[in-house]
Amino acid sequence: MTSNTVKDFLETVKPGHSGITCPACGSILGIRRQGTYDMILTKKARLELDSSITNYRSFLEGLEAVLEQINIIGIKSTSVNSSYRKEKADNPFLAEGGVYKNTQGAQAVEEYVSKNIDYFEWGQNFWSFYRRSDFEAVVATNLDANKDKVQKIYNRAKEILLSGLEPRSLSGPLIDLIFEQRYVAQWMKKFYGERASLEALLDEVCPNLLFYLKCILQLDKALNGTPDPNLAEAVLRIQFILALMLGHRSQQNIQVVSLIGIKTNVLFILPRLTYVSPKLLHRLLCSEVVLGNPNLGWDSKFVQAVRQLGINPTTNEAALGSGAVNGNQPDVVARIVEFLGTQIYKFVHFACSGLVGDIPENSTTNNLLNYDWENDKCGWYPKPEETHSVILLGSPGTGKSTVMLTGFTTFYTNAAALGATVSFDSPDDEARMNELNQEYWAGRMPKPNPLGVRRSIKLSVEFPNTSFGKSHFVFTDIPGEVAAQSLTKSGSEPWVLRILKNAETIVFFFDLSIEPSIREKLTKGDQDGTWKGLEDNYNRVNSSRQNAAQVSQLQLLQKLLSDLQDQKGAEHLKTTKFVCVIPKIDLFVNEDDTARFFFTNFYESLKQRRLLVPSRHYRNESFAGLYSLGGTGTQIANSRGIELQKSISKFISDEALKCLGNIGNALEEDEELQPLKTSLVDTIGVRLVATVKHTFSSGDNIYFLPVSAQGEDSKSIELGHPPNQKLSEYVFMLPIALCAEKAVTPQSEGQAANAFNKRTSI
Repeated sequence: MTSNTVKDFLETVKPGHSGITCPACGSILGIRRQGTYDMILTKKARLELDSSITNYRSFLEGLEAVLEQINIIGIKSTSVNSSYRKEKADNPFLAEGGVYKNTQGAQAVEEYVSKNIDYFEWGQNFWSFYRRSDFEAVVATNLDANKDKVQKIYNRAKEILLSGLEPRSLSGPLIDLIFEQRYVAQWMKKFYGERASLEALLDEVCPNLLFYLKCILQLDKALNGTPDPNLAEAVLRIQFILALMLGHRSQQNIQVVSLIGIKTNVLFILPRLTYVSPKLLHRLLCSEVVLGNPNLGWDSKFVQAVRQLGINPTTNEAALGSGAVNGNQPDVVARIVEFLGTQIYKFVHFACSGLVGDIPENSTTNNLLNYDWENDKCGWYPKPEETHSVILLGSPGTGKSTVMLTGFTTFYTNAAALGATVSFDSPDDEARMNELNQEYWAGRMPKPNPLGVRRSIKLSVEFPNTSFGKSHFVFTDIPGEVAAQSLTKSGSEPWVLRILKNAETIVFFFDLSIEPSIREKLTKGDQDGTWKGLEDNYNRVNSSRQNAAQVSQLQLLQKLLSDLQDQKGAEHLKTTKFVCVIPKIDLFVNEDDTARFFFTNFYESLKQRRLLVPSRHYRNESFAGLYSLGGTGTQIANSRGIELQKSISKFISDEALKCLGNIGNALEEDEELQPLKTSLVDTIGVRLVATVKHTFSSGDNIYFLPVSAQGEDSKSIELGHPPNQKLSEYVFMLPIALCAEKAVTPQSEGQAANAFNKRTSI
């Protein structure tokens, strides 16, 4: 497996580096390969910047409140001396307004308040601001006679309301980050030509600020004749900021507020996927909003090094990496670059921007312009630890979608059997889990996916109180139609080959019921209709897949192994884990005919060892009423879950191989059928089992896993109750247990196997 940590990604900055492979979609990621990744704020950084937005919003709300108050007639006190002589005589330091002046205590308090509490100089800037009546009088005045006075008021207003509305230490480049988001930029573009709607909103939520901004433009035109376009753009920027920060207070302009991307009474926050451009990244990292935030966990040496930077005289900005550092000390720049390699991923993820969906068929130019590219982006990002790639593939109709539904839900519910806790990489993955969970408990089975869109579930697994720490996984479901394409003239998709090359575990679905070389032999020798249900199942699946279920799985397997050898090389295949899932195993189980239904003994063995337990939907003591719980029924005291689940999986695999060896019993005892019986055994034993073992060699890396994702052969996708699935959770549990083997000593693994055998012995 090619390393794919964030450290590996940052190494791609070096010339000639080939990049790392995304384990979810197969895209090549590298800093020098522009366009293959997006920089997205980490969740922690986004939440911290949301707090900065809250502080900035409070600042603007306070400013609007101040401007409203100073315009209330009668709020200002008179400026005449007090008439109380005794008061003045007894308190010589008591000045106008009843406050002490010219004392050390009063000076100390004033200094503390002005330097610390009144950090933004509210008293000097805003409480002393001009009233609206003053502006109205100035606008209507004779400019020739009062030009100096008007110019003074105009300059003061510009300074406070245009520059002062974005304090550097409070907002910094935060507003630029907001404007950089795609939907905000689209909203601004729309309202640029619809100023009336924008101003109607501001007139409702911050009428005083709007009034003063419009007055600035009027004075500019009156003083200079021709309006300054830069000033007009600056005022428009402030208006957009006010709409975003204060628009939630609107009760009248709800439609305008909704177009902004917020709702009435809902505060604006950064979007879940907050994109950061390279142009803005260095400004954010040098800003006090980001660098001065201790909650982001910056290394103190990194903060100190960045603050030692000089100022670029051209842009008047901090010159990160430019060489203009405190008397041209390049060692400072070198230290910052070194720190960035260990600090930057605290602030941004380098998320894969590869597409995971197919472009809709028969797409017109207009449809493509409206296509939701954002939601079809992969989104995986490298982390400090390795990400393990698990690939699920098989021909169309093998039941992967159902396994994803019941298997993943049951695994997540019973992850404690591994001694693990599971979390998801993103809200998209969380939503996918929630969707699967709802469908599972409602008993709704998935419909075939005609578009063949691949899906990935990205998750993290932690094992508390063990030597195996946090690990990351990507389970990628490659559509059957895409897998089957490898057998056509088009050949294998390049992204599939890249994923296979870097996959740590291959999960191949081999469906006995639709494999032609097996199904035809079973039904051809079926004299009494024993396998009619098998034929009906195949016809139903093939019809739903528009005849795509006719693909030979053995041929597909051979192509897969060939592609793996080409991509990895024979030697590297020795470390690849291979899980052969045999789905719909319930079709080969019948408690009334254990001889011909060759997997019946398999269910009996699982039941006796409590790997299959009765469910709420237990019917007539049948196998259909049993389901699995990820081995929790066999949990033993003081046993580590990883070793126990590996032992259970090994037992399941060994039992499966025994039953597969008896596939010839599926046919009647008839001399004429003997060639078919022999051919069935050889097909499974040689073309499947022996081929897989020869390719991957190590028995510890090969597992055969019979599952029944639905629990029974049902024609309806609406079961009306949670399915009594059997072992489908091991499609997820087994790869995770196998990837944890480095933390398992052979002795402890053997102890777990002995404990399991003793506990479950018949």
